[in-house]
Amino acid sequence: MKGVETMNRTSKKLWLKIGLALVLVFGVALAIILITIPDSTTSLKPGGLITGVDGVSISAPQGALEHRIDIFIDPAEDPRLEVPFPSFLEGLGVVGNFYEITASEEYWSDEMDLIIGLPVPEGVSPDNLAMVTLSPPWAIIGADAYADPSLRWDFLFGEYDPENDLLLETLPYAGLSSQVFALIEWEDPMCEEENYRGSIASSVPVAYDTISSPSEDQFVVRCAGRWNIEIDEDGNETGRCTSAHREATVVALEHAYEAYISLGFPEPRLKKKGITSFKGYKYQLRQGDHNGLYNGVTKNAYTQYPGYDETPRCRTAYHELFHAVQAAYPGVFWNIRYSLWACFEGTARAAEMSLADEITRSSSSVPLNIDHPLFANDKGG
Repeated sequence: MKGVETMNRTSKKLWLKIGLALVLVFGVALAIILITIPDSTTSLKPGGLITGVDGVSISAPQGALEHRIDIFIDPAEDPRLEVPFPSFLEGLGVVGNFYEITASEEYWSDEMDLIIGLPVPEGVSPDNLAMVTLSPPWAIIGADAYADPSLRWDFLFGEYDPENDLLLETLPYAGLSSQVFALIEWEDPMCEEENYRGSIASSVPVAYDTISSPSEDQFVVRCAGRWNIEIDEDGNETGRCTSAHREATVVALEHAYEAYISLGFPEPRLKKKGITSFKGYKYQLRQGDHNGLYNGVTKNAYTQYPGYDETPRCRTAYHELFHAVQAAYPGVFWNIRYSLWACFEGTARAAEMSLADEITRSSSSVPLNIDHPLFANDKGG
């Protein structure tokens, strides 16, 4: 009898040890799983809001998402060590930390964008804050971002949310390629109302006689980044972004828009005015050599020029707006953009020249509807 009791006790102890071992194994496995899943991974649902490290938020207004996606919000090292600021951002100080945004799948907005919010540090006035972002190299149209990585930096004006103490901006893309965001201190060189229209349409060359009068608030043009203003030997200011420059750019954009839409092209994939209101498109003027660029990830486009007493070129606005039109076609995939270089630049150049009346346009011509991916060996007229 004692032998049986001893055997039972031994058996119980054995099963107890086995049970404890299993609990320990499962506990360790669970801890490993929890450790390997970043805290910044949260599921964003249509109409939802997620909050990550330091209170960085991403929201999905109704219509921005069709299904849940995982958004990763992580702290990032200062990327300027590898990708320095371009000249128009030099001298602007970063406020707070850098944050990296990625997603579990490729998200591209249609009409509605996601919204990102960066926390305003305590004691910092939101009045002089803007946002910068470092886009993937393949996001850039109009220049080689691999040759000049600084072109990947983009400037975002943002909109302050006093209730949550956040600076908000639209987030048209989230995916496997990372984007880095940060706040910067910035003063608007033209602290005036955002209605930059003027009565100077007659000074802008246009190749079309059937364009209707530009609609109110169709485009809003702002001076972005740092403007190096100097005094010349005659005592005149140089390098300034003036209201006349913005007015001329607005008129140029509105004429180009009317021309492209009248020919049957789609609405441009361009950043829209406001964060939650969508009346009118945004466009920027930046200081630098005469140039322009379109960013397909941020939906930003800009004309770059030295500032007064030189003027921004209307041709650049025609060209960059057409890049935004190209991006509106669903078959244009940004990660194969370099294989489409000739198509992108060639058609934008043709649109620019046509609006500048440097080539003869047949009145019977119609646009080519690009509804599938194009490749370098595509045949076409």
